[in-house]
Amino acid sequence: MAKHFIKCEDNNDVLFRKIKADDCDYRTTIIVPETHNAIIIKDGVALETLPSGKHKIYDKNNVIDKTISEFKEQIEVIFVSKTAKLNILWGTDQQFDMRDPITGTSIKLGASGEIEVQISNPRKAYLELIGQNDKFNIEDLKNRLQGRLLAEVQFQIANVMQQKNLSYDRLGEVLLPVSEAVMPHIAEFFEKDYGLKVFSFTISRVVLEDSEIEKINNAKAAAIARKHAVEDDELKYSREMDLKRLEREDYAKYLEVCRIVGWPATKKEAKSGECPNCGVKVPQDAKFCPVCGEEIKISRVKCPNCGKMMSKNDLFCKHCGHPAKE
Repeated sequence: MAKHFIKCEDNNDVLFRKIKADDCDYRTTIIVPETHNAIIIKDGVALETLPSGKHKIYDKNNVIDKTISEFKEQIEVIFVSKTAKLNILWGTDQQFDMRDPITGTSIKLGASGEIEVQISNPRKAYLELIGQNDKFNIEDLKNRLQGRLLAEVQFQIANVMQQKNLSYDRLGEVLLPVSEAVMPHIAEFFEKDYGLKVFSFTISRVVLEDSEIEKINNAKAAAIARKHAVEDDELKYSREMDLKRLEREDYAKYLEVCRIVGWPATKKEAKSGECPNCGVKVPQDAKFCPVCGEEIKISRVKCPNCGKMMSKNDLFCKHCGHPAKE
């Protein structure tokens, strides 16, 4: 006896239900509840999506003629839940290999959370997810999407941490903003690839071993030490440049700065007629500088002609004009 009705009696934890339309004829009616859509499959090809309501299996749109007996075992009706928001718990079986954006340290990270989805495109969801299964529930969906979801989560977490310039030892403190930043990317590929609308996505927990946190902290400490060393070198160089400038421009100030900071002052090379300390002009016979009191230590020799004292650097005697060297 031919079936007069084809209907779905599943509750909303079943996303898809496939019913073969055998023992049917042109009088058979498909009853689609308010919570579902239905897809007519003929010879493995999806024909059209039926909204809620009653639909004759034979009509001009379904392209099924009255000799329905010829198509036994080839006509199927797929009921697709459209109202259920399905909560799927996800988590990593193995930890992600990640690189800390601040220190560059290679670490391993585990994560878990929840995603809430609903079918938005019944035809695409059927083609991408159901395959040859007679029904498809939450567990089936989780297993089907887990690999792709985790790969996307791993990539997006790394991307967000890089953008926010955060180390992974702080990820547990910012799970909410990271989840909010990751969700649009997850929602985009779920809608595009699977016909699923994402209502919420959360990262509720991350697993970072103490040894991984220690690696990050050690790398941070080393980076800080390097930074301080560079800053010290830069400061030392800057001070030396400032002192050299003062030495050139104002030797008295240079000496005062050296005294204040406790640095030894560099003695100027003594020149004839100049103080070796402050550089002012001094009388040739002076033994001490009249400005700073520095002892004048200019080597003196006797003129070979008149016997009077003259500077060792003089070429001619200032008293008699005789050459210093014969």
